[in-house]
Amino acid sequence: MLWGDVLINHPDKIDELPKDAIFIDWGYNKDYPFMEHAKMLDSKKTNYLLAPGTSSWSTITSRILDMQETIINSANASKKYHGLGILVTDWGDIGHLQYLPVSYLGFILGGLVAWSDSSLNDAICYLKKMLNDDALVEAILELGKYHLLEGEYRSYGSRLFNTILWAEHAMRQDNPTTFYQEKMMANLIDEKHLALLKISFIKAESLLALAKDTLEKEEMLNSLFLLKTLASLNAKFSLLKIQTVDFNKEIQELKQYAKVHKTLWEKRNNPYGYEESVKRIKWLIEILLKLTRKEQIQ
Repeated sequence: MLWGDVLINHPDKIDELPKDAIFIDWGYNKDYPFMEHAKMLDSKKTNYLLAPGTSSWSTITSRILDMQETIINSANASKKYHGLGILVTDWGDIGHLQYLPVSYLGFILGGLVAWSDSSLNDAICYLKKMLNDDALVEAILELGKYHLLEGEYRSYGSRLFNTILWAEHAMRQDNPTTFYQEKMMANLIDEKHLALLKISFIKAESLLALAKDTLEKEEMLNSLFLLKTLASLNAKFSLLKIQTVDFNKEIQELKQYAKVHKTLWEKRNNPYGYEESVKRIKWLIEILLKLTRKEQIQ
């Protein structure tokens, strides 16, 4: 039985939960009803934890709004309705392409609000002391807000990250390139919002230029490099309607990203996990190569 589905759609079934079990309620979008769920679980005398998240996965550089709202709302709900606490989660969807610094703020905020009436600003101050690098933290904050500039809120991932996500789904199709092109064309970011993203990325790049030379800086620079490439791909797909396009520049950039990603991955992780992490980037390169050849033939 999927107890998360039970809580939302069949709350009367909660009584069937074993009395020594601990119910965990996972919620990752900014409007997730932690308070409502906590009240229901408390009324049924159920032991429970609420599980917000860092919102780092499937984004490259996180979604700070969703991170902030889910963590603060879950902590408030757990305190009010006698929960056992909160469990701040961090996932590795689609190759865990986010680096550790992207999740720092969520971990810190979770620790603070679990024990006090703290805010995101308190967590930011703590992170600046921890890293001793204000410019780096400001860059992390800037890049954590890019999803708000894409023109449409999504409860999972981001529109830029979907450039990678659809490559994974495409590889399961009979005609990967047709599937991928259709998905991209149906979900383009308009020119206005691409311009806003460009401004944000320039700001983040300027901040990173001021940051100290650390592993965290290297990781954020590579993350920014990938985001800029994904934005460039988005812009080029919008041109396919009116002209021939090749993706050679973006293909070379993705190869460069993957090379740096390997070095950074091995500084923190088991090296054997790199191939699993990077294979989505390789699939994206493969699709872009096929699309470029197709455009050149035409």
